[in-house]
Amino acid sequence: MEVFRPIFLFQPLIGAEVSEYVKRHFVKTLKSNKDYQAGKYQKALKDCFLEMDRMMLKPDGQKELKDILRGGVDEDNGTSMAGCTANVSMIVNG
Repeated sequence: MEVFRPIFLFQPLIGAEVSEYVKRHFVKTLKSNKDYQAGKYQKALKDCFLEMDRMMLKPDGQKELKDILRGGVDEDNGTSMAGCTANVSMIVNG
C-alpha cells in the first residue's frame, strides 16, 4: 500500500493566482504521471512542474487563472504574467 504525503510550499510572485492554480492541480497531475507510477519520483516531479506550465498556457488554464484572480470576473483578455516558486518534499512508502 502506498502512502503519499506531499509537503508543498507555493510562494506567489507578482500575483497569487499561479500558486492557487498549482495547488489545485499538482497532486492529481503528479499521481497520473507514468514515471510517478513507476516509482521514478524525481523525473515525475520535474515533468509535473513542466506540465503545470503547459496547462496554464492553454486557453482553459488562462481562463482559470483569471477566474482565480478576479473571482470569476473576466476584466480583460490579457495573459497572466504571475508566477510562483515551489518547494516540494515527498514521503513515499510502499
